[in-house]
Amino acid sequence: AKVERAAESTKEQNRQAFQESPEMSEEPETCLQQFYTSHVLLSGDKAQRVEENFSAVETLMGSIVKWAYQSSSGLYPQSPISVGSYREGLHLQPEDGSINFDFLVPIRFNPKLALVSGGLAKQPGHYEQRLPTYMFRDHGVPVRHWGTKILVDLEAVEEAHVEVHCHKQKAWLEDDDIDLDEVDEYKESLEHHNLDPIQILKDFHRYIEIALDPAYSHPLQNDLIFRQRLRPPKVPTIPPWMRQSIQLQALRPASPAIQLSFLAGPEAVPVRLVPAIQGAVKLSNQWLREDLTHLSDWWAGDLTNEKRSFLQKVAALQEVGPELVAKGGFWR
Repeated sequence: AKVERAAESTKEQNRQAFQESPEMSEEPETCLQQFYTSHVLLSGDKAQRVEENFSAVETLMGSIVKWAYQSSSGLYPQSPISVGSYREGLHLQPEDGSINFDFLVPIRFNPKLALVSGGLAKQPGHYEQRLPTYMFRDHGVPVRHWGTKILVDLEAVEEAHVEVHCHKQKAWLEDDDIDLDEVDEYKESLEHHNLDPIQILKDFHRYIEIALDPAYSHPLQNDLIFRQRLRPPKVPTIPPWMRQSIQLQALRPASPAIQLSFLAGPEAVPVRLVPAIQGAVKLSNQWLREDLTHLSDWWAGDLTNEKRSFLQKVAALQEVGPELVAKGGFWR
């Protein structure tokens, strides 16, 4: 999943400005160079200011994620990863605007997911929308796509005989002779042990609130067990000036990002933190053969090179791997 198209509107503005530029009457290469210099590339002073802002934001986001790691009992074990237009060196922006800083925040997720061919034929239920944390299979727990949504396929899970761990038996199952059938067992595991796309964003938003709250010196300071520890886990100190320089925006369920603003003098720099699951989805051979081949834009156009080109692109896709983000109540 890609981080949101942060520079889309800016590109359109620059495209219009380029078309209306008086230099259009000159040689195309000269015109293009002048346009890049005046509208796209950052001036020296501004480039330095942006680098300083990014360095401060990166440090602060790293500290916030370490606080979230403690608040979530280890759900965010890695430092945030810079992505987006700044990371790619695409300094497109309005003349008086700010460059967005986007970060992926890797989520701890142990099971593997196998994307199998074909989408779900029916409206998914709430079980399918969650990702299992205690269901395992060597080749991955089967999931299917529904548009851009990734959903657990309970029927395929049953056929694959996925292993369920840490399942919680229901209170009425007291007789040893009574067992849950496989589908009910999977549903029960998904009910109690899951990553819910809605709850992930709500919880992460709350963790950031705690990290920015001056009343907190540690995210677990109100936890009774934490108070009894002789050696409590350490977290980075977030100084008051850092907390004052960042503002947390209201949660937007339709967005995969937690949005903040970094106050750099008179300038408010947009910052987005996107919780994401990396490296969990395995692209099955069936999906590669049946689904990916239907994507016509993956073909080179030359019939003699189609197979080789396709295999090269499949290899590139497998190496990069898809990322899953929570958006609109689904993993996508």
